[in-house]
Amino acid sequence: MTRRLVLLAAFVCYTSAAALFQVPEAETLHKLAETPSKDVPSDAAALGYAVDFSVSASTTTLNCLKSGGYSVVFTRAYNPSGSGSFDRNSATTIKNANTVGLGVEAYITPQPKSKTKTGAQQFVEVYQGLTSSGIVIRSAWIQVTSPANWYTNSTNVNFLLSMINQARQYGVAVGIYTSYSDWYTITSNYQGLPSDILVWYYNVYASGVTGESAPTYTDFRPFGTWKVPTVKQFAQVESVCQTTLNRNVYTPGIPALAESEVQKNKAPVVGGFIRQ
Repeated sequence: MTRRLVLLAAFVCYTSAAALFQVPEAETLHKLAETPSKDVPSDAAALGYAVDFSVSASTTTLNCLKSGGYSVVFTRAYNPSGSGSFDRNSATTIKNANTVGLGVEAYITPQPKSKTKTGAQQFVEVYQGLTSSGIVIRSAWIQVTSPANWYTNSTNVNFLLSMINQARQYGVAVGIYTSYSDWYTITSNYQGLPSDILVWYYNVYASGVTGESAPTYTDFRPFGTWKVPTVKQFAQVESVCQTTLNRNVYTPGIPALAESEVQKNKAPVVGGFIRQ
């Protein structure tokens, strides 16, 4: 398997680093649903490699990941504990990733059951937390997993739309991290999202190397508004460069655009490193 060092562009996950996401059961629901989209690329050589985690990452760790063939890191920018709050670890990781020349994306693990903060307010916290740290935010991914942490379908959709609309007011592009079964259970397979919102899906069978699925999109089944994916998480809770993380493949973008964005802003940039 060839790992490609590709710097992407154009657009671009509840607890500890040891278990960033709840490991799902093997995806059986979506396998009964629809045949794979004919638009899904099956050539793994055409995909880049990325990792995601919630801890702060040093330049040493990030250089190790870069040397290992990873081109992008996803860092958690919102911690769902309690009523939810900005995750300050993300600012450190974003700055360090920019320093070593890695693409970096931010994901939001929201707190949909917060009694004091709407989806919009939670996004404001992310935006203000990053910008006050001198970081330019171009895009963010919203985690929609673990159905037990959500309310009814209609309430959940309204929460997500509130967050998405707030992001758009700031000029920030949005992607969704989810799976066929999670999206169906949490939103009743809501199909009203804007067509420019990308999807990052997961399919793993268990934690660790033995629970990996193939690092390709061949298992993707269309759901919601999505016919093709942009990122796939194929491995969870693995140790790489002395960091517990999850592994992903993604569709590369245009390196020159990402580079020009960093140079134009002359400040650390997060987002916009995934194909739009």
